Amino acid sequence: MARKYTLGERAIIYSSIAGGATYDEVNQALAKEQKRTGLEPRIVPESSYKMVKNKYLPKLGLSGLWKQINTPQSLGDLLKEKK
Repeated sequence: MARKYTLGERAIIYSSIAGGATYDEVNQALAKEQKRTGLEPRIVPESSYKMVKNKYLPKLGLSGLWKQINTPQSLGDLLKEKK
């Protein structure tokens, strides 16, 4: 089982995608941070990148971004909460 993303990694993932970063740019930023902090390398799968970009971010908006970074929810839970 893959390790969970750290708070810092989630911050990079969500904020970079929200800011318009490409799939490759997100993974390059992650690799740089993982090397700096000594974490085991882990990339964002392309399917996860697309899900964050097309499903999570439209539901979260900027006001929900920090909450998702700090205490991540599944997409199913997020959709239930927004009803």
